[in-house]
Amino acid sequence: MRYISCIALCILFLIPAVVSAEAKKNRENWTIVPTQNLTVKSKILNRNIRLQVGVPEKYSTEGEKYGVIYYLDAFGYGGTLRETAKWLAVGHEIPELITVGIEMEVNTTEEWFKERSYILTPTRSDIYENFGIVESWTGGGSEFLRCIKDEIIPFIDTKYNTKTNEKTLVGHSFGGLFALYTLFSEPQLFTSYLISSPCLPWDDRVIFKMESEYAQNNKELPSNIFLSVGSLENLPDDMMVHQLRELAAVLELRKYKGLNITSIVFEGESHYAVTPYAFSKGLRVLFPPKSE
Repeated sequence: MRYISCIALCILFLIPAVVSAEAKKNRENWTIVPTQNLTVKSKILNRNIRLQVGVPEKYSTEGEKYGVIYYLDAFGYGGTLRETAKWLAVGHEIPELITVGIEMEVNTTEEWFKERSYILTPTRSDIYENFGIVESWTGGGSEFLRCIKDEIIPFIDTKYNTKTNEKTLVGHSFGGLFALYTLFSEPQLFTSYLISSPCLPWDDRVIFKMESEYAQNNKELPSNIFLSVGSLENLPDDMMVHQLRELAAVLELRKYKGLNITSIVFEGESHYAVTPYAFSKGLRVLFPPKSE
């Protein structure tokens, strides 16, 4: 009996080691099931880009074409977005879609934090140095946008059965900032945008300036946009919440032809807790059930 107890005790001590080794292996392989993990060499960024590609269960290379959701920060939010899209499709609340997570080739949270600060910000700024984001890490948004437009999207369209006229961009935080930058820089690139908690205070409200410049020369903005923020995202003086409401009001007042916009403040949710709500509600708003 004592012998059996010793064996049981050894097994209990070994389990954490096995789990730890498996967790490390999964991190190194960057695996989120069920996705295909691909690596693309970007000539524009001179870096490897990792893509998490999820396809519908009945996907066939010879069959139906699907709309595509491109989501940013795959290293941080990929699991949440992919699983949300998958199960909403299972429940017939949204159509089946191909999902593509985009991320720089990183292996640690520290690397991810630094790389995303560069590729997702359209301009250089020191506004968040108190949060550990130094100005020299920022301002690579234009290069990243060219990478998405000229390298990633053509690669996905060549490799998968995609509806090239049905593309959605999803971004949270800096990803939301980048999505808005894309909207006003390359308005024809995506048909829909799911924008969660965008960093609108960035660089003296640069997004508001971009929108104003766009409005001077354009009367159309053919896009479906979902904007959201958590009510507890009260960075100094409630900027995140206040400025999102302000941007939504500006876009509504412009009366851009072809623009459909929905904005929501999720009560009681913080910057880190809000993503599941934003992804779930946003996808259902952008992909409403079709009438029979």
